[in-house]
Amino acid sequence: MNRRDQLQLAMKSSVLVLALSGTSHFLSSPGVVVAGPLDVYYYTANEPATIERIQPDGSGQTTLVTQGIFGTALKVNAPRNEIYFSDWDLGYIGESVPNKIYRSNLDGTGITTIVDDGGMAIFDIAVDNGAEKLYWTDAIGQTIRRSNFDGSNQETLRTSERDVYALDLDLSAGQMYWTNSATGEIRRSNLDGSSPETLLTLSDVTGLALDVAGGKMYFGSRAPSMSLIQRANLDGSGVETLYSIPGPFGAIPAQLALDLMNQQVYWTDESHGGIQYASMDGTGAVSSVPNVTEVAYALDLVAVPEPASVTHLVGVAIVFAGSMLIRRRRQGATRGNA
Repeated sequence: MNRRDQLQLAMKSSVLVLALSGTSHFLSSPGVVVAGPLDVYYYTANEPATIERIQPDGSGQTTLVTQGIFGTALKVNAPRNEIYFSDWDLGYIGESVPNKIYRSNLDGTGITTIVDDGGMAIFDIAVDNGAEKLYWTDAIGQTIRRSNFDGSNQETLRTSERDVYALDLDLSAGQMYWTNSATGEIRRSNLDGSSPETLLTLSDVTGLALDVAGGKMYFGSRAPSMSLIQRANLDGSGVETLYSIPGPFGAIPAQLALDLMNQQVYWTDESHGGIQYASMDGTGAVSSVPNVTEVAYALDLVAVPEPASVTHLVGVAIVFAGSMLIRRRRQGATRGNA
């Protein structure tokens, strides 16, 4: 291989790896630029509830946390190596038991309470790492609230949001999206709760996940004869039904999460238990994650980083490309002077 070919190969390798490092759902740890396998995190509705981690092929199943009953909300904050979670804690049957929000390390250790009274039924959690803010929904309290990551400076952003359920953030536009299960609405507002608007009204809407780069929102809905996985543009237009699950007791999609790298949408089955996934464009068959039989409401996905040696190889490729380019220029200058 001549020097020109070596230079082109090194530069192509550098561009390829650097391009991959910009893909969504990557774990941005120091020295890591490329994602490897996908980890699926879910919070069961058992008593006691557990937070589990598993890969889509059913391997690597691990219990990380055993905490509370009827786990409902879960958010994995990979850049901070933390998990935020909450369980229903009897609020469903009218007990005056404030739901707490907990934080742990990614491996489930170091559990601490960061919000003592987050509401009566916390069903979803979202994070804004730039502003270091934690957002959550309270279905019974009909509110959307936020705080600092340590639980301080709590604010109520929205009130009178009936059965407010799922929540996701479009940080680039400074907006939050949520579903109101009782009214079948998908709504959005600014991050401070101002300028609310209703984007869609369905028969009954559950989980929600945004693909901001693709300009789409994905959501689950329930009808008398079936359950649906649907998507629409971020303004609510262009509604498409991707997957239909027939029967009055079909696989009710409680929460959704997107694997943008592999273009897959995942959802939890509130009715029968388990986790399903399928292509984000509605093609192909619906698959199930093996070895997950429990009913789980909460779900999140994290791409596992490859070893740091990958970054070393990228650095070598970049340095090699640069050194070869400098050498060629020097050789050209020498020949010109001769």
